Amino acid sequence: MSLASLSTAARIPPYLFNTDHRQRVLAQLRSKATGLEKYIYLNGLKERDPNLFYEVLLGNMLEIVPILYTPTVGDACSNYSHIWRRPEGLYVTIESKGHIREVLRTWPAQQASRIAVVTDGSRILGLGDLGANGLPISIAGMDEFMHEFMEAMTEVFPQLLVQFEDFSTDNAFRYLEVFRNQYRVFNDDVCSVVLSGFFNAARLSAAAAGTPVTDQRILFFGAGSAGIGVAKQLLSFFTLQGLSVEEAKARIWTVDSKGLITADRKGLQEHKKFFARTDYDGPALTKLEDVIAHVKPTALLGLSTVRNAFTENVVRQMSSLNTRPIIFPLSNPVSLCEVDYEDAIKCTKGKHYEPGQGNNMYIFPGIGLGSILAKARHVTDSMVEQASIALAGSLTEGEKAAQLVYPRLVRIRDISCQIALAVIRAAQKDNVDENKLFRNLSDQALLEYIKAKQWQPTTLPRRTLQSGKIGRWIPLVASMLKIGRKRMPPSWRQPDGRWLIKRP
Repeated sequence: MSLASLSTAARIPPYLFNTDHRQRVLAQLRSKATGLEKYIYLNGLKERDPNLFYEVLLGNMLEIVPILYTPTVGDACSNYSHIWRRPEGLYVTIESKGHIREVLRTWPAQQASRIAVVTDGSRILGLGDLGANGLPISIAGMDEFMHEFMEAMTEVFPQLLVQFEDFSTDNAFRYLEVFRNQYRVFNDDVCSVVLSGFFNAARLSAAAAGTPVTDQRILFFGAGSAGIGVAKQLLSFFTLQGLSVEEAKARIWTVDSKGLITADRKGLQEHKKFFARTDYDGPALTKLEDVIAHVKPTALLGLSTVRNAFTENVVRQMSSLNTRPIIFPLSNPVSLCEVDYEDAIKCTKGKHYEPGQGNNMYIFPGIGLGSILAKARHVTDSMVEQASIALAGSLTEGEKAAQLVYPRLVRIRDISCQIALAVIRAAQKDNVDENKLFRNLSDQALLEYIKAKQWQPTTLPRRTLQSGKIGRWIPLVASMLKIGRKRMPPSWRQPDGRWLIKRP
């Protein structure tokens, strides 16, 4: 046994069962009173024992994901300066301009780095500009700085894929447009999991109404970077049904804090012009109820971060217009979403379905994995679109029978592999893949390869004792304890008569 292994063994109780320890971890986690306390505990566990952290996470997804991600991550960002324990990432500030490369080279795993989540902290979730406190979202006059930053990232981390996360509205679109064809980069707000959910929701809605799916009329309440980004993604919903881009645009309306967005509005921000209506010349429609009455939408999507904006009247108005309306309150954090599921059901006295969450965590792991494995030079629109389509098509027969819009979260690792496969095929079609070997593999063979490339938490195996022999157990400990078969506690004995010991 090496000195390092002996050092590790000496610090762990000699008979430590992983199953027991996982239960201890869960018991400690569940003893915490608030989501933020649980977040702090899990963050510490990740630092101390990454393998155990991911084992517990994968075994308890539905319980733990809402703690690590939305909604609790919003509280973590807001309170980050108070809960900070240790460095978790890199801060590259404007003072670093001119020597960003040197800052990046302080990161320990340079050549091994494959993906980086980058934020400017200016639009964290729906919380606004949190400055340095926005770091958890990456875990969760700037143009020259950003050019130097991207050049340095490519030089220091040559195999890196960069994910822009929660940039301010103006920066989100500008930087993606500037860098997307030069570097391996994509924007989280543009990787629309909403498109996936909308495919399935529109199918259910159209079936209930007995109308074609192309008859959807979509109203967006919220026109920031996330709202407009999602709206552009939903153009694909219509174009994939055979409509032109102009026909698709005609089926999408956008509303901001001033009301329905029209092309004749003075001082209209550049990113809002794309969906600005040119077919309305009446008085300004400033109230959401008035806009709904005018548009008669089949779908209402909220990305406004205005809590309870979808009032009881709004929800009932949508229900009066549609047999089965589509209402997606998508704002983050959940404390700022437009309506709660329970409230929407109460408003309409509707049937209860198993609720899902339109969360980008369904999408961006698969985009990252597929882009990395394909060695894609760029992340194209088609790659993002196919990721959304793959998610929409990932429902099992049981999930379809339950009329779910999104697959159950416990399957997310398998779903990520399916998305990665779709991303790789799209990269090949766009001819941006540098890993040409995948072109010769069947879909099934490639899917198996992708699954094999997924990281798995590993714990050292438990060791067995038979006939008093301890196998490869630490000789020093065995000699000191003089463990024999008859002297071992009954609790260490397995049903088949073998004796069980955990090897550190």
